[in-house]
Order: sequence, then C-alpha cells, then structure tokens
Amino acid sequence: ESIWNDGGLNTISGTSMASPHAAGAAALLAASGVGTPALIHAALTDAGNFDWIDDSGDGTQEPLLYVGNGAVFNPVTVAGDGGGGPINETPTVSITSPANDDPFANSANIAFSGGATDVEDDDTALTIDIVWTSDIDGQIGTGGSFSQTLTDDSDHTITASVTDSGGASDSTFISITVGTPPEPPVGVSMYVASITMQMKGPHLDTIVTIHADTDGGGAADETDSPVADVVPVVSLCATNPSGDCFFESTTAATNSNGSVKYKLLKPPVNTEYTLTVHGVTDGTGTFVYDDTIAGDEPINSYTTN
Repeated sequence: ESIWNDGGLNTISGTSMASPHAAGAAALLAASGVGTPALIHAALTDAGNFDWIDDSGDGTQEPLLYVGNGAVFNPVTVAGDGGGGPINETPTVSITSPANDDPFANSANIAFSGGATDVEDDDTALTIDIVWTSDIDGQIGTGGSFSQTLTDDSDHTITASVTDSGGASDSTFISITVGTPPEPPVGVSMYVASITMQMKGPHLDTIVTIHADTDGGGAADETDSPVADVVPVVSLCATNPSGDCFFESTTAATNSNGSVKYKLLKPPVNTEYTLTVHGVTDGTGTFVYDDTIAGDEPINSYTTN
C-alpha cells in the first residue's frame, strides 16, 4: 500500500509498486552510512522476512522487503552541498557622509552616515549591521548613522563593511583629514610621486600621490614634500575588451600625505585598466608638470582578478 498519484492510498502488485518501495529502503540505508550497492543489497535481503503466503506456484519463497527494524532503517538528515541551491547575492554598502577627502578641525564631532542594500535581506536591518572602522582608531561605530571624534592631526581611512545573512560581505572606504592640512606651495613644480592600483575585495582601488620639488632641484628626491589640497585630473580606462573610460571630476583633493584615492566598484575580472594623470589643479587653474621631474603624463595599469 502506498500514497497514490491522485490522492489517498492504493494497493497494487508488480514492479510498479515494488520498485519505489525498494528504492526508498535503499535510500534510508545509504543515508545511514551503508555505502556500497553490494552492502545495501545484502542489508535489504538480511532485513527481509518470510511472514507471507507464497501463492505464486513457483515453489520459491523469497524474503519480503521489511523496513520495520528502526536500528537498520534509521532516517538520517544529510546536508546538501549547495550545488543546486540559490546563489546568495553580494550586498552593497555605501558611505553618504562625509565625502572623500573632507577636512575636519581637531576634536570635531564628525557625523557619519551610510546604507546597505541586498537582494535577499531587508535593507533597513542590514544597514543596522554596518561596521565602521578607522585605520588609526579601530572600530568607531555601527549602523546607518552616528557621530564620533577621531585622533587629531591625522589622515584617517574610514571603512564601512557589512555581511548579509548568507555570509556574503562588501566594504567601501573614504579618506578624511582631521586637523588643518598645509597649503599647497605656490610657484613650485609638482609631479606624480606614485600611482598604485590594487583589488580590495571586489573593487579596484587606485591611489595617486603628488609631491612638490620643494628644494627646486628639478628632480624627485627625498627632500621633496607631499602636496595637500590639490586635485589630480585623471582618467581610468579599460584597455580590453570594451575600452570604457571613467573620468574623475575635479572634486577629490589630496590629503596631507599628498594622496587621493579612487574606487572602481566591482569591475569585471581579467580586464586591464589604465589610470592616467593629465594634470593637477588647485581649483583656479592647472599646474603643469615639470617634464624633467615627471616626464610625460604618468600612467599605471592593472589587470583585475
């Protein structure tokens, strides 16, 4: 007797009824650790009984399938490997305040705000789980908004990160300066000291650092100092396969270390990006490179992974 396809129960004979019963019994044995087909066959035969009337006329009474022995046919829950389950999408976290490279006075009470979104999780609940850290002060807050004072006279990298209920995580960061950065030099040649590009999680991060020919020697050396509060004009272009370019507007200024960071969110893998610095401006005009220091337009490239 078994559940029937139109509802209720039914009793029939033959392989159409016998085979699913035998398969179910074999599945119980396999789940409980009876590994090979030969062992499963032997266990099914050994557990059978002869408590039935042989009316077949062939004179042979085979053991009848019997799964009443709970010690042998013990259902076991087996964890799946996830191969056929839904894919957990990565959440997205964003920082809405402060803006990248915002300056603050010493001892300022700085307001931070951001948000998180996710396909599977509730956005409001996920935003509450955002963790905020400073590379100098460690964890500084949680949630979608809070206020905090940070260590004075320092450049802080502020990172907001979140992990969803499925274990996928995302992070983003900004740089802010606490304390008054030095004024950019006047009438002094500037040059790109370095361009670094690296993957940070799923994002491509680039850092451009500007120095000044402080001693007027016309060459880059250890006496030169970083230039704060100037804005490199850059382009970030994919050299393959699309050739798309992303241009940075003239709003991101260097910090007191002479550096400014750019982030390309979740670029495709195995794509080469080239960052080019075209000039530097103070907001009123463009400082031209001294070619004896910097050469042609500084360029660096990176292939995403």
